Amino acid sequence: MPLVLVDRYLPEVQSLSYVTTDNYRGAVMATEYLLENGHRRIVCIQGTPHSMPVRDRVRGFTDAMNARGLGDWVVVTGEDFSVQNGYLETKLALSGAGERPTAIFALSNLILLGVVKAVQESGLRIPDDISVISFDDNMLFNYLDPAITCIAQPTDEIGSLAIKLLIRAIREPGSAASRLHLPPSLVVRRSVRNLLL
Repeated sequence: MPLVLVDRYLPEVQSLSYVTTDNYRGAVMATEYLLENGHRRIVCIQGTPHSMPVRDRVRGFTDAMNARGLGDWVVVTGEDFSVQNGYLETKLALSGAGERPTAIFALSNLILLGVVKAVQESGLRIPDDISVISFDDNMLFNYLDPAITCIAQPTDEIGSLAIKLLIRAIREPGSAASRLHLPPSLVVRRSVRNLLL
């Protein structure tokens, strides 16, 4: 049966075609953007830990922190792609003893919505008191106050390429598998404060 994976891949199965965002690169881009703006105490709130996108995103975050000599500051928490996960993990991050994080990296738009709710309930302001960035864009991010900086995935291109690969697999049984990682983009809005100014 012809099969094309979308937003997932299985490295050990070479015969399956897939189209995905370069999740690793996107996480590096987001983390580097926070670091360039002077953030060091960054909490990364992940989705389902065993999913391929989360594993790549967490690896990108961790590698970017390690590259700056900040391996001891790596904080990854959370357990699923949900608003509740973002909300609960943000509440915990903001209520802990010691220094509060200066930024939160939410690994999906649903997680981000929970982060925003928890930050607002805590009486803090984005980005004055804490910065936030999301992996995934959403048209509603432009309407939040402030608008949310994010890593956008090329979803239209992913869908188009997946259909083309599927049609090719139907027309040409046994054709070689295609493994495509499309580049994400950083969409800068107003949710990240520059601590260096």
